Amino acid sequence: MVLICSYTYAQKKDIQSLNKEVVQLYGVLTTEQNQPLPQASVFVEGTKRGTLTNERGIYSIVVSKGDKVRFSFIGFKDAIVSIPHTVVSATYNIDFKLVEDTTVLPTTFIRSLPSPAQFTRDFLAARADLTSFDIAQYNVRREVLLSMAANIPRDGREASSAQVVSQIPGVANFGRGAQTTNFLRPSSWNSFVKEWKEGGTSRN
Repeated sequence: MVLICSYTYAQKKDIQSLNKEVVQLYGVLTTEQNQPLPQASVFVEGTKRGTLTNERGIYSIVVSKGDKVRFSFIGFKDAIVSIPHTVVSATYNIDFKLVEDTTVLPTTFIRSLPSPAQFTRDFLAARADLTSFDIAQYNVRREVLLSMAANIPRDGREASSAQVVSQIPGVANFGRGAQTTNFLRPSSWNSFVKEWKEGGTSRN
């Protein structure tokens, strides 16, 4: 019986000691313009304990003396407040104003894809790379394209592959034993696009 009483007394003493260390922290989080911050985070550093402010910026959380409490909200600088060991009341009030932090809010521009008409206008307005044009101009020339057009039948008959391939610069004619060159030279398209923009192969 004596042992039971001693154990009960010690347990009550521990609970009382624990209660002296626990504090009910409460307050209001606002901006510098006194606007409430709803859904702001209130967390005890080094623990998993935390809460959120309500629509009026009011919060309430149980902390211990010596705890560090972090207040945070998107677009504002975090603030950390320490709970003093000298608190004697069971409650402790902290009203805090968070400072806006514009450096963490980069500007984002959202642009829609261009329409087919706008894409065509932008394509025609774009300038061809003159350096690439100078390098590739010997591959595709206006007279070669005119020659290709002249060899295409216009009476409804299909042109043979040999007729077409033989007119394309940079394509080897394996059947006739001609010297093999690059299959297709990508730089040739630069000259073709430039001439097409300037009036196509029909320009004199």
